[in-house]
Amino acid sequence: MLKHGSVSLALESRRAHRTTRWPGG
Repeated sequence: MLKHGSVSLALESRRAHRTTRWPGG
């Protein structure tokens, strides 16, 4: 929770994790 950018990254990560499996997800 450093900046809004972090949130964006987290959201993208969640979406990406749902569509495809990410390493260390």
